[in-house]
Amino acid sequence: MFIKPIKPPLSIQVLEALVRRLSPKHPRIDEIKEELRITKAGYRGEQSLDYFLGALSSKKHTIFHDLRLPYTPNTEPYYFQIDILLVCSTHLLILEVKNYAGTLFFDREFSQLIQTKDNLEKSFTDPISQVKRQQMLLLTWLKDHKSPQVPVEILVVI
Repeated sequence: MFIKPIKPPLSIQVLEALVRRLSPKHPRIDEIKEELRITKAGYRGEQSLDYFLGALSSKKHTIFHDLRLPYTPNTEPYYFQIDILLVCSTHLLILEVKNYAGTLFFDREFSQLIQTKDNLEKSFTDPISQVKRQQMLLLTWLKDHKSPQVPVEILVVI
């Protein structure tokens, strides 16, 4: 059952508005268009999983899209975001969704993902490190909220 269904992120609307309002000659227009393209690709990647997640039994699984939870290690709250959280009776599953084209190389030494596309290389934060951090933060959040400690599994979906 989808408790929190997927919705387009606000950042897409903001970036689309910027592209419409800025002059085509603005010095950062290409950078903004690229950020919009990447954000839309990520959203499409998450949308594409709904087909497969919809096949799960609604009685046994609860699905949250784009979950944002507070983490308060000090006095100032800090928020962490999870693309998809699948809640089962025996465990929780965090899905970190990436939608990249081209050839991907996971550089474990420097904790980065290197994408090669059209003979260009671009580096990103390693999604494996990212989802491991989300796992640690979710376990802490559950403990802070006196929730039963259940296993939290992780997957990166590309």
